Amino acid sequence: MRPGTPILEGALAEGQRFEAPITLERGQCVRGFAVADAGVNDLDLTLLGPGGAVLAADEIEDRWPVVPPDGTICTATGGAHTIRLTARKGAGVYAAQIWLLP
Repeated sequence: MRPGTPILEGALAEGQRFEAPITLERGQCVRGFAVADAGVNDLDLTLLGPGGAVLAADEIEDRWPVVPPDGTICTATGGAHTIRLTARKGAGVYAAQIWLLP
């Protein structure tokens, strides 16, 4: 695996969302990781495809989402994708990164 994005760092208030663009090639396999400090009880990480379709989303209530949870997802189309982080419960700082295979 190799980094697909720089480490994304910031702070979120409860209910707040952060989005960052990422350009992926068709067939590119990716996996996303994020972590928040103890002030965030539920941090969600979502990978959106072109047009906003959800490709992978965290569905576990925790502060260290991994998407997809059991491996990678390979894109059906290339182009502009979006990484979305949402503080569902609590507030605090986070770090996130998308990784690519190989």
